[in-house]
Parts: sequence; C-alpha cells; structure tokens
Amino acid sequence: MANNPWRLLITATLALFITACDQPVNNVKNTAATSAQTQINDKYAAFIKAANSESSVNFYSLPEAFYHYQRETEPQLTANVALTSYVVMNPVIFRTINEWLAKGLSLPGALPQLDSAAQAYQASIDKLLPLSDKLYAYRQSKGWLKDKGELARRSNAEYVAAFTTLLAKRDSFLKAIYAANSERIKIAYENSPADSAEHYRNGLVYLSRQTLHELSEDRTPAEDMTLKHNVATLKELSLGWRKLIQQQNNQDCEIIINAANDYISVLHEAINQQTQGEEVDKEDIILPFNALVQALNSYRSC
Repeated sequence: MANNPWRLLITATLALFITACDQPVNNVKNTAATSAQTQINDKYAAFIKAANSESSVNFYSLPEAFYHYQRETEPQLTANVALTSYVVMNPVIFRTINEWLAKGLSLPGALPQLDSAAQAYQASIDKLLPLSDKLYAYRQSKGWLKDKGELARRSNAEYVAAFTTLLAKRDSFLKAIYAANSERIKIAYENSPADSAEHYRNGLVYLSRQTLHELSEDRTPAEDMTLKHNVATLKELSLGWRKLIQQQNNQDCEIIINAANDYISVLHEAINQQTQGEEVDKEDIILPFNALVQALNSYRSC
C-alpha cells in the first residue's frame, strides 16, 4: 500500500516524541523556561493527535481511503455504468483532525514551520468538508440509487481535486512534524549533561533516527563520513550508558543497550554491503530500529 511508509513515519515520530520528552531538557530549573517548554510540548502533542486521528472503521489512513475511492468507486463514475456501490470518507474523521489542528494552533509556543503546515492542512480540510458532508449524506441515504449516481458523477472531479490537495498538505504537515521532532531531540541531546542517562537516551534517540535517514545508497563521500561518524558516536553512547547502568545495578535497562547494539551491528553490515555494491534489504534495518524504539519506550525510567 502506498501509504504504509507514512503510517510507519507517524508511529516512529510518536514513539520518538514520547521518548524524547521523558526528561526535561537540560534539567531546566528556571520556571519561565520550564513553562515555555511545557507549552511547546502541549502544542506538539496536539499536532501528533491530529496526525494519528486518520483511522476509521474501514480505513486506517486518508491515503488508503482515497486509494480505494479511486480504485473502486471512481471507475464506475467515469465509465458511466450503473453503480453497484458508493463509498466516500466519513467527514467525522476530517473534523477530528481539524479539532486537533485547531487545538495545536491555539496553544502558545513557537513552532513556525509546523504552525504554517498545520494551517495549510486545516485550510485544505475546510475546503473539502462541505462536499464531503454532502456526499457522505448522499451515500448514507442511498441517494446514489435514487438518482442513479448523477450527483456522484457531477461531484467526482471536485472531490478528487480537493482530496488530492488535502493529501499534499497532509504530507507537508507530517514532514514538518518529523523535522520539528528531530530538532527537539537534537536540542535535548546537545543540552543534556554529559555522562547522564538523559544524555545517553536522547543521543540514542536522535542518532538512531539520523543514521536511518542517512543510510541512503546514493550518499556523497561527505555524507558517508557523517554517517560513519554518527554510527561511531552511537557506539560510544551505548558503551557509556551500559557503564552507567552497571554502576546503578539496573539490569532491566540492559535491554535498551542490547537493542542499540543490534541496531548498530546492522548499520555496520549495511554500510559494508553498500561499499561492495550490494543492495540492502531495508526491512533488515527497520526492524532493529523499531526494536530499539520499543525498548526505549518500554523502559522510560532508565
């Protein structure tokens, strides 16, 4: 399904958001700074809710719903044949997304690029909603049987155009979430005290995401050096956190270190494969990465 990578992105983004926000950045003591960070966290959480409010009884994402409309409903409309079914997205989903977008936009805190993407996404939903309401009521009342699909045919082009625009704004919104999350994690990593659990955790979160992104087959020599440097830093963080965990005699936290080392190992293997001109199975990288995210989320007290 073409939308699967975006679904994975939402899940990974949410997981990294939870992990990165377990500890306050740099152990901030200043009340005003803490309040400002809390405001940003609340705003970001609302946008995450918007991103994860796409599922319905029939579809788990907006791209999937649109895919089925284009594959199953639209051909009947454009071929001018008798309709055997008529399915459009329930507008309740759009309203739920819009409510969370509005919530995020109403909250204080400076996230300019994300706010801009959210506003554009909200506007695209607002444009589609009147037609979506009309066509969903038409579907529920079986109006498409009564008028033999006349309204559906007349509305198809407008519906497809508005939905296509909405999906483009949605993708920009998700990318903005991803970028904002990466920056937040980077700041948390760079500002956390050295040789602390907070530093090691934030570092693993940030650099595991970075290396996953950097492991492209067409990277430049400079990008290759950056990737190898980040993999080496991941290893240093893993060793440092393991030493700290052993000092604290917290054996449960070793699960995170083992997951990190598994991920680092497959990164080394993938880099070697690419150096030799071999193709890397991306699932071999994604699965250990997901296992690391799961470990970080499962043992948040470490």
